[in-house]
Amino acid sequence: MTIFYFSATGNNLYVAKSLGGKTYSIPQLLKETKRTFSDDKIGLVLPVYYFTVPPYIQDFLNQVTLKTPYLFAILTYGMFSGTAATWLQNWAKRKGQAFAYLNHIQMVDNYLPGFDMQKQMDTEPHKHIEDKIAAVKADLDQNVHFVRQDSPFMHLFGRLIAPASSPKNDQVSSRYQEGFEHRFTVDEHCVGCGICAKVCPASNIQMQENRPHYTDHCVACLACTQNCPHQAIRMKGEKNDVRFRNQHVSLADLIDANNQAAPGHKPKVAE
Repeated sequence: MTIFYFSATGNNLYVAKSLGGKTYSIPQLLKETKRTFSDDKIGLVLPVYYFTVPPYIQDFLNQVTLKTPYLFAILTYGMFSGTAATWLQNWAKRKGQAFAYLNHIQMVDNYLPGFDMQKQMDTEPHKHIEDKIAAVKADLDQNVHFVRQDSPFMHLFGRLIAPASSPKNDQVSSRYQEGFEHRFTVDEHCVGCGICAKVCPASNIQMQENRPHYTDHCVACLACTQNCPHQAIRMKGEKNDVRFRNQHVSLADLIDANNQAAPGHKPKVAE
């Protein structure tokens, strides 16, 4: 079994590792030339951003060919699962495929302007995350066929609140993340450690004179501000200075998954 994942604060990395098999970080794969993959089972573990699959991930999926008799996807979300499942089904249809299994798991929402991270972390026990991961793993181990459908409410909500997320729009839309880098500021607590640049999956942060400088291709994942060890990166509209990283994932894990700066870095394969 092969799993491709994207993770900014560790949620999806934790889910991917918990499911077993070979795990590949999408940011690292994008540095490679290989775009065709084969296995008896191939899965995607992805976050929901702004009601849909992040444009950064859409780009990756539109490039790859996944040869498998059992294609599955697990979507993680905080407040709303949006229409991400529908987008994935439409993508698979364009590829001449269909999902054998598609499900979602509610986890901590890491969107700082929308949520207080401490309150989000306090809700973790009530979300029964471990039980849900175990249930999904059991389904996959038993080759269960199940495809969760987005609710009519989510379709309506997506069209009204976030038109860019409409599953009927086959073009990759990055409207919601345009200029996102302007929402971050670096305060006096910065020590120039460069962690923000190392966890950025898009090489959007350059260290200049021991200070991070944002360029113009931010993917709105919040990895930089959530993982800053000195809480020196502030975000416009944030509720407070509390930050989140999945308790089962280390900072080193996320750097290994996302670091674009290391020349010749190969995708990490977990057996």
